[in-house]
Amino acid sequence: MDDQSGELRSMRRSSSGLGNELFNNREDMTPRNNEADRAVLDLLKSSGYLFPETDEQMAAYEATVKLREMPEKFRTPEFVFKTMRENKNQQLTMDITKMTAAQRAELKAQLEAEERAEKQKREEDVAAYKSAVDEFCRLKFSRLKAMSEEMRRIKDEVFAEAETLIKLKEELFKTKSDRHSDQFTTSDGRITLALGNRTNDGWDDTVEVGVAKVKEFIRSLAKDDDSAALTEMVMSLLAKDRKGNLKASRVLQLREIARKSGYPALIEATDIIQGAYRPEETCQFISASWKDERGVKHTLPLSMAAMD
Repeated sequence: MDDQSGELRSMRRSSSGLGNELFNNREDMTPRNNEADRAVLDLLKSSGYLFPETDEQMAAYEATVKLREMPEKFRTPEFVFKTMRENKNQQLTMDITKMTAAQRAELKAQLEAEERAEKQKREEDVAAYKSAVDEFCRLKFSRLKAMSEEMRRIKDEVFAEAETLIKLKEELFKTKSDRHSDQFTTSDGRITLALGNRTNDGWDDTVEVGVAKVKEFIRSLAKDDDSAALTEMVMSLLAKDRKGNLKASRVLQLREIARKSGYPALIEATDIIQGAYRPEETCQFISASWKDERGVKHTLPLSMAAMD
């Protein structure tokens, strides 16, 4: 290594002449093709005086020059930005401490002005948001109100025209419908409209008389297997729902069982219960459905809640 260093020092003294000698051909910057020139160039590149081109030259350069590892704090850009922020904060602190009373007053006024500007901007943003909400509500309410009024008009129209059809049907078929709903279907079975009143089961006070008579009849039965089965069936049909009401559909089943049993006491009791039935209408409804080309039934959504 000492010999190499000596050679380098010698070459430095004559580098100017040597460079001119090696690169005097400016057309292609290629040194003269002889062993001595190539040896000198290889030495220069291996020593870092010229840029290394081969792995051997780089290895020789790394062996000659001591490389130091970059400190950890310099390995990320954060060091630069952190230093800049720290210097800025230090400079600001130094500036404030060196300010005169007039300068500090001017800085305070500037900061207060910026704070007022930020506050005003926020107030303007909030006002703009509230204005947008007002416009949204008014515009959409106007459209929804118009749609609601149109739905009301169509509903009245459907019920009025359906009433005409119901009367015509009663006259043609000599019947009187006491149902709470009616259904109409096209001749090809593709479209169906249903309308009427939704009802809740209701009963007057005489229903309890009928229920008591049913229980009295049950107690009078002989204790055999047939009687036990009838008792279980009757009592299950008299079971009340969560609201404490009898189900009208179960009472109809009970009346059918009473007639088939032939027991006069049971028939009388179920007739009393049936006579106490007072259905309560809750609201009108209209439903529409259709079948597609494959015969699959679809329901037409008539409320926003029913729309996907």
